[in-house]
Amino acid sequence: MTNLTLSKKTAFEVTANKAHKLLESLKKYETFKTSNMKDTSYSMKFSGNSDSNKLNKFELTYASILVNDEKDLEKLIKDEISEKVYRHISTLEVLEDVADLKEAIFEFNVKNGLSNKLNYINKKKEHIKLLESYLLKSKASQTPLGDIVSRLKKLKDSVFERNEDFVFEYQFWDKEVIEKELKTIKSRILKHEEEISQINSEKKLVVEFFDSSKDLLGL
Repeated sequence: MTNLTLSKKTAFEVTANKAHKLLESLKKYETFKTSNMKDTSYSMKFSGNSDSNKLNKFELTYASILVNDEKDLEKLIKDEISEKVYRHISTLEVLEDVADLKEAIFEFNVKNGLSNKLNYINKKKEHIKLLESYLLKSKASQTPLGDIVSRLKKLKDSVFERNEDFVFEYQFWDKEVIEKELKTIKSRILKHEEEISQINSEKKLVVEFFDSSKDLLGL
């Protein structure tokens, strides 16, 4: 019977930067490898004699049957089986390695205090956009709300029709406060990024890969 066992994993000690690069490289093959598993999914939904069940379905050309003897035909079928099994096992190995590598990087981040820094950087992206949008609309001088209201009251009899709306601009924020807050956030993000970069380039973690992943990554 065909062996469906995954290969033995090999351990490597690499910097976090290297681990991230390996993960990105491996993820490029993830979708392609997953497509190799599509035919196996049918075996869970259909009976063994269904035409949709590709797991145990093989094709031989009429010409190959004519020109090959029984021994050669058997070898052709066995070779196709080996190729089919290799694709399935290889896919499983890559998918498991992607998941394990993500977990290894996550544990590294927690262990070295990077998770909080990364979380701060990610969650402040929208905060920065909001503050920058305020600055974009900021003016050097602010008109007090009281002055605006007084003008509205003075104009009401001479300018407005009954039930007419009046559109006006009012800068309800302090530009300098926004600038200071934005500077503080960006400064903290820069500090976190420098610390993350240093740790990722200096500290190492152990990662493990199956044979299929090693072949794809050139390890």
